[in-house]
Parts: sequence; C-alpha cells; structure tokens
Amino acid sequence: MKRYRAELKRNPAWHELQSLARQKDVTLVYAAKDQLHNEALVLKELLERST
Repeated sequence: MKRYRAELKRNPAWHELQSLARQKDVTLVYAAKDQLHNEALVLKELLERST
C-alpha cells in the first residue's frame, strides 16, 4: 500500500478529493473481494487523517 499512497500524493485529483471531503461527506465505492485489504480503505484512512 505504500506505492498506492505515494501514487495518490502525486495525483492532483487526490488534493481535490481531500478538499471535497473537508466540505461534505464522500462515498467510497469499491469492488474488491477482500473487504479488509483494498484501496478504498487506504483512501478512507488518509481522508480521515487529513480532515
């Protein structure tokens, strides 16, 4: 997941998502079979830290 976090930080859309999450609730939709290990959980964790 370290690579995914690094990829996010380089992506301009990440900063936009952070800004939106500070203003209102966002819904993360994912289709991973593994509910405990997926990119949506990483996004959730990072968004919670940044708000």
